[in-house]
Amino acid sequence: MHVSTPDTQPKLAAGMSADADTIDAAKRACAQCAEGLESPADLACVFFSPHHLTSISDLAATVQRTLGPRTLVGVSAEGVIAGDIELERAPGVSILAFHLPGVEVRPYATEQFPVLDETPESLFMLRDVVGAGEDLRCIMMFIEPFSTPFSRVLTHLNRATAGGGGGPIVGGLASASGTAGGNALFLNDRIIKTGGVGVSLRGPLRVDCLVSQGCRPFGPPMVVTKAQGNAILELGGVRAVDAIQMVLQDQGESRHKLLAGGLFIGKAPAVRHDAYGRDDFLMRKALSIRAEEGSVITGDAVHVGQTIRLHARDAAAADLDLSMLLDKQKLYDKPRGAMLVASHGRGRRLFKQSHHDARAVTRSFRQAASGEQLAKPGIPYYTADQTPAVPVAGFFAAGEIAPIRGESFVQTQSACLTLFRSADPAQGH
Repeated sequence: MHVSTPDTQPKLAAGMSADADTIDAAKRACAQCAEGLESPADLACVFFSPHHLTSISDLAATVQRTLGPRTLVGVSAEGVIAGDIELERAPGVSILAFHLPGVEVRPYATEQFPVLDETPESLFMLRDVVGAGEDLRCIMMFIEPFSTPFSRVLTHLNRATAGGGGGPIVGGLASASGTAGGNALFLNDRIIKTGGVGVSLRGPLRVDCLVSQGCRPFGPPMVVTKAQGNAILELGGVRAVDAIQMVLQDQGESRHKLLAGGLFIGKAPAVRHDAYGRDDFLMRKALSIRAEEGSVITGDAVHVGQTIRLHARDAAAADLDLSMLLDKQKLYDKPRGAMLVASHGRGRRLFKQSHHDARAVTRSFRQAASGEQLAKPGIPYYTADQTPAVPVAGFFAAGEIAPIRGESFVQTQSACLTLFRSADPAQGH
């Protein structure tokens, strides 16, 4: 844990390399960060493709030696992002580097968490590990999904930071491998194969998060009236299969297009009594049907009284949703930098073209490149005609961690953008 000297504004920089050689890739991404940061790095977040898993120690050591961050975290991913480039299923290393004057950077691994139960003592110890308090601006978590029941961990983190205990919990699940033991994280010089790593940021910093859904709803909201585990047995007193079939029939011939990308169950995480909006649902795929009992199996637990709505993957709706959210951000101060965590179901799988989310973000905050930048040789990690006004880096995740109405959850099919800004003067920092 360390605190930088409070003498300047926060500064972020991003770098990327598609080099297959791990050390060369790390050096090139670090060089881009160092050029953009022009200050000591207090924190570096490294996102790397499966191609670099066998050289993960070299990757961490090279970043430490070249960029010299006081705190270093890393997560393996199916694809990485920096600037307006998305490297999908290809070699890639991207880095988001932070210079955070006056901000306390507190790193930890989930193994430092207490036994998570409902006792006040457990909650108090967890608050102490993550540094919960009024000046906690955000928690960044990167998780190995096969070893950690992270929905449960996240429930306790939400409790620990509730009631003025901190800002959003953001991050994502490692996605380099779909099997246990195939992913890796690092925290400074430690290589971690199970659990997760986190960083808390406390002090003069503003952190905002937006969640853009990759699905569009259809049919009416329905209330779960019977459920068991992750099985929806009844909706509105009707067998779940029959209730869903009626909604699909109402869609006419368009139902075939709706189901082309799979059926998703949007679950409202909390009971609400007013209208449900686009940001009120967590996407969970309908995994299977049990015809004998008329139930639908989802990717997460459901409970009686929960409201659900059917959703379908939709590139046009995803594009519009992200554009609208980014337009709203232009009403505020320009961010100093951003972390983009997108579902590994997005990218070319959803949009049928490369770089969609990254380019939407950089385009929103972009300014024309200077003549000096245009005259530089080589291929930068952003397009050559314009430079991004905001440094952006991130990765494609097996689950995105971001808030809905103030409480964080594991999202799917979404693009989650965390924006880092100078401290709000109203916060008194």
